[in-house]
Amino acid sequence: MMQHYSQFVGIIGWLLLAGGVLISLPPLQFITKRQSSLGDDGVLHYFLAFCASLNIVWGLILLAAADEPLLAEKIALPCAVGFGLMSVWRIPLSRHPQVLEKLGKAPMFEVAIFAMIAAVFAVASNS
Repeated sequence: MMQHYSQFVGIIGWLLLAGGVLISLPPLQFITKRQSSLGDDGVLHYFLAFCASLNIVWGLILLAAADEPLLAEKIALPCAVGFGLMSVWRIPLSRHPQVLEKLGKAPMFEVAIFAMIAAVFAVASNS
């Protein structure tokens, strides 16, 4: 297993957990006020809540695995696939005019960041 892999797993776990909490805020606001800073689109808030839930759970799994070398080894390949898909999906979507208008170039940076994270997990899965 790679040196510092458990710290990497923990850091990514904290980032997913924090990101999940942050993207859960608009759906929580929408539930209580029927709108949020993102507007009144119920479908948007539905999918944000779904993504937030997955990020929180994935982050908690990574945090648990950071202290368990066998579990950290077992989750490396699924995490490589997950982050790889997050990168691949963003390639065409980050170039969409509406995405560029609302989010700028941030999703393009996510393509590279998620690809690098996927690569680290892929290397760890082969160790």
